Amino acid sequence: MFHWVSDLFPDDSRNDPSGRHAAVGCIDSTEIPLADLRGGEAIVVVIRGGRGLGARLSSMGIGPGAEIHVVSNSGRGPMIVAILGSRLALGRREAGKIIVRRVTER
Repeated sequence: MFHWVSDLFPDDSRNDPSGRHAAVGCIDSTEIPLADLRGGEAIVVVIRGGRGLGARLSSMGIGPGAEIHVVSNSGRGPMIVAILGSRLALGRREAGKIIVRRVTER
């Protein structure tokens, strides 16, 4: 299994709300699959998939440290996310392999 470890968030500072994303809000310390996030902002922590999935998501701008906004997630079928000014449809299985931390409002 291929895992990306973010160089942007060293293990000892991932929960530090005064870090890189402090202007956006506080980063929740709970890591969840993107498929379980119903709405709001999140920071990608790790991609749990093979090289093919990692390369595909990377080409769309989805990788560790990326900020994602969930536009639509009905709990069935594909979900719509916004990243880098674009909207993307992700299949439920793909989204389940993207592990994120929710960004909450201050």
